[in-house]
Amino acid sequence: MSSAKHASPLATKSALPPFLLLIDTVKRYSPKTGRRTGSTKRNSSRIRTLENLKTLLAGAREQGFPVFHAPMSYTESDYTTWKHISGVHHEMFDNRLFAEGSWGADFHPDLAPADGEIVIAPHKNIGVPANTDLEVQMRQHDVEYIAVTGMVGTMCVESTARNCMEHGFHVTTFTDATAAFGGRLHATP
Repeated sequence: MSSAKHASPLATKSALPPFLLLIDTVKRYSPKTGRRTGSTKRNSSRIRTLENLKTLLAGAREQGFPVFHAPMSYTESDYTTWKHISGVHHEMFDNRLFAEGSWGADFHPDLAPADGEIVIAPHKNIGVPANTDLEVQMRQHDVEYIAVTGMVGTMCVESTARNCMEHGFHVTTFTDATAAFGGRLHATP
């Protein structure tokens, strides 16, 4: 990862440890086992998203940083009863993506929560704090600094990072551990 060349972005001057938040590290989005296509798959492979996420997670665990996992999943009731479905939800609902208990909603085995790590309630919108217990968990665990990463930066990671910052948390993101639709987060070499 490119951030390894510099002082750790997770290192803070606070007495409180930084937290790592992994968003949507599920099989559906995995560049090797998932069903990604097109520019997102190419971008993820080019910047080695999965490998960099594994390195980042291993480093956080080695340093004893607390880790949160934020999956996405929908129930059959969600698919059939929502009245106001956005464009991105149409894609997910029409194709039953991230169905609760399905292969695609399961954590990637290399990024699965370890004992003692916190799994946030599955999010149903793009920004994780909007409809989960993330902020409650962060406040209960004295989170001040949070490093946010995940499989798709231009959606859930970006929205969550922005929302956490707007709620008073110090946020760090990683360009080489987050892929993007069309590679928009990353300069093309």
